[in-house]
Amino acid sequence: MNSTSAPYDVVVVGAALVGPILAIALAHRGWRVQLLDTTPTERDPKTDTRPLALSQSSIRILESLGLWQRIRAGATPIRMIHVSEAGRFAKVRLRAEQCGVEAFGYVVNAGDLAGVVHPAAEVSERVQWTRGVEKLAWQPVRDGAAFVGAVAGNGERLFRGSLAVLADSHTRAIEAVPVDVDERPYGQIAIACTLQTSSPNKGVAYERFTDKGPVALLPLGPSRSGLVWSVDAALGESLMVLSDAAFAEQLRAAFGHWLGTLEVISPRVSFPLGLALSRVAENGLPLALVGNSAVRPHPVAGQGLNLALRDVAVLSDLLVDVQPDDGSLNGVNVASQFMRDRRNDRRRTQHLTDSLVKGFGSALGPVRWARASGLLVLSGAPVLQRQFARIAMGLSTPQSRLVRGIKP
Repeated sequence: MNSTSAPYDVVVVGAALVGPILAIALAHRGWRVQLLDTTPTERDPKTDTRPLALSQSSIRILESLGLWQRIRAGATPIRMIHVSEAGRFAKVRLRAEQCGVEAFGYVVNAGDLAGVVHPAAEVSERVQWTRGVEKLAWQPVRDGAAFVGAVAGNGERLFRGSLAVLADSHTRAIEAVPVDVDERPYGQIAIACTLQTSSPNKGVAYERFTDKGPVALLPLGPSRSGLVWSVDAALGESLMVLSDAAFAEQLRAAFGHWLGTLEVISPRVSFPLGLALSRVAENGLPLALVGNSAVRPHPVAGQGLNLALRDVAVLSDLLVDVQPDDGSLNGVNVASQFMRDRRNDRRRTQHLTDSLVKGFGSALGPVRWARASGLLVLSGAPVLQRQFARIAMGLSTPQSRLVRGIKP
């Protein structure tokens, strides 16, 4: 068995988006990072067409890391958030200028974001990116953390560090990791693609709750929108086999005429939905969970990546007072403190998304009346709207150094 070619402080598992961003943040702080790429060979993150809504807090994190400047040109600002329920009068329109910001956030394609993040991590002198990692397994060691993994073309290798971080939800590539996962399937799938619209979106992000499932349409340029439509699994399967034109008609019938006629201009992809909650199974391990490896929420509020980037910022903060190269990194203490610090934010996000799915998915009369009343109250309450907007922007939680613009 081969060992890693150089000593590393942190071993990060997962190289889609969150893992490389974390590696960049830690490298900026002076830490040596081993990034293990367990992405299946058939999946290239840079070709991912899913639309991602980056909140204000996420923008600030990326800006502090020197990444936002490279992404900004291809991003579309969210000037308004429009929340409604099909068949109901009440609607909520949140305008950015009324909340004192230029935009609530920006929308980018996941592949475009990966196309910026990956090269930045690859050129960092303090990041060792190892691709083709298969059958990765947790290896108990006396001090620090270790994984044994088969690397395509290079045999089996041992990867060691003072701290290990899981940032990858592809658990099929990881074995014997001491993590308990509680999965609660929603019985839904999400369908994502890019649409051309006959009416301009004017920077409006739509969240429309329909009897077939919530429809999110995010602005991607003046007359393009990114779709994430969450539907029951059986309906989703029937929608996926339709022609693009027939699918667009079904979508317009559910969503309405806010954006005129709709044309599918990218391949449609689908993925199963469920709430996944993970925790480290044993106390006293130098193992932290970030992003989808910790919480995989429903995409209804677009909070998954934003929650993960707040994970990155908090973990980066915890290592500020520890000096690289002096041997003082205690992975057990850092991992334990990190999981405590992230507990409340994760619970709030989990509760928010789960409540939206269950509340707007119910056809019971009292529940329908309650949610309609809630939308009506929110539509006429500026103070509540500003509070809601701060949550959507990721600014309702304690602000990390990266969110406050304090560069590493």
